[in-house]
Amino acid sequence: MTKKKKIILGIVAVVLALAAYGYFFGVQTECVITSRLFFNRPCLTIVPKPMAVESWSEPDATLEAFDYSFSVPWDGFVQKMTVPGAVWWATPNTNISILCISPSGGLYGALLDARQDRHNRTLVDALNKDGVSNTNYYMWSKMWNVTPQSISLFDSRLEAKEKSGLLVLKAIVAPTNLTHVLSFDTGNVKGFQKGVPSADSDVLLTLFDRFDREIKIAISRKASFPITQADINTIITTFSSKP
Repeated sequence: MTKKKKIILGIVAVVLALAAYGYFFGVQTECVITSRLFFNRPCLTIVPKPMAVESWSEPDATLEAFDYSFSVPWDGFVQKMTVPGAVWWATPNTNISILCISPSGGLYGALLDARQDRHNRTLVDALNKDGVSNTNYYMWSKMWNVTPQSISLFDSRLEAKEKSGLLVLKAIVAPTNLTHVLSFDTGNVKGFQKGVPSADSDVLLTLFDRFDREIKIAISRKASFPITQADINTIITTFSSKP
């Protein structure tokens, strides 16, 4: 075989190898590189820590917003503002305030509404591959548990696209200063807690009631006003909705 033919065969072999790699691992490679380069924030490596809601403070007042209610271990709340989709409660001295968001279809519902978009449709199709009845809670759980490092070359193309889509959503909802995410399930309500009262002035609860509606309750306090996890657990354990 002549030297020229060897060179040609070598080039053909390289091209075929690259084509085969691109066919079998091209999508995964793109997803891995993108996740490492553009989604390398520390907050995106945080995954929920399961929390057993075993203790709570004595309820002192009950707040009602939209069609749900919950108790809090503080009194003196006054309804400060009501706008479409939100109700804001606060104590007169503003030591603590609570923002209640109206129930919604949530992330998964938004994806379904916009699934004509190619990227949204890909993510919905990928989630449906699990063969379960997809829910808003399921969507949030999948999203919070994905990290840039969880995307691998050895994922299927569908898995890589799913994780990449979930990582984009996580980048949207995870604040840069995020340090803690807790997950909980009391049987009556389940969800996630962003922030902990021992370290953060703001704690955000994303709750999912028995109808799988997504409800957000944000608790803010003065830095000098003490709040415990048991206080937050009072909201979780007393939450009730009546759609």
